[in-house]
Amino acid sequence: MSDFAILNELIKASVQVPIQLDQNQKRFFYLEEKQDNYGVTIRGISDETDIFVIDADQFPAPKMFFQGSRGECKRADFIVITRNSLGNFIIIIEMKAGSGDNPSIQQQLKGSQCLATYIQNIGQIFWKESSFLAHYVYRFVSLKNMKINKKTRYNPKSFPLHDSPEHCLQISPGQSLQLKQLITVGR
Repeated sequence: MSDFAILNELIKASVQVPIQLDQNQKRFFYLEEKQDNYGVTIRGISDETDIFVIDADQFPAPKMFFQGSRGECKRADFIVITRNSLGNFIIIIEMKAGSGDNPSIQQQLKGSQCLATYIQNIGQIFWKESSFLAHYVYRFVSLKNMKINKKTRYNPKSFPLHDSPEHCLQISPGQSLQLKQLITVGR
């Protein structure tokens, strides 16, 4: 069974962010912080790209189980799982209306990395697919200053590899971003 078939069986539709078509039949999805009334459109999704987007905020924080003293109950906002011509990626995204504080953002990114690992383990154990999400690399993204009306300033050569919460990609987006901006670095 493919990773994306398992994800569709495993994850409820109510926590999925739908992939939509614009007026030109181009695929996109919209990441929205409903309580704070801001969001960003992610474009540049080719027809050959497999993609699955999870609203990680919908997964209850395990506060009844864990102490929470190191931020282990926190979550980033979204998990994007994609397979495309650039590779296989799990992108953890946290959105902030303002600049946000980096230690808190790192904890949120780590919490959603744990959620992604939990999803992977569920697929491997209950679906008996040992390779489920096994060949994916992580990318960590903090989208900041979401409420400020601006154009995206993006120069991939200036970004380090964002493969850990401590080295997350920090972007102040305009109204939209390209999927490859969340994945690649200028190397």
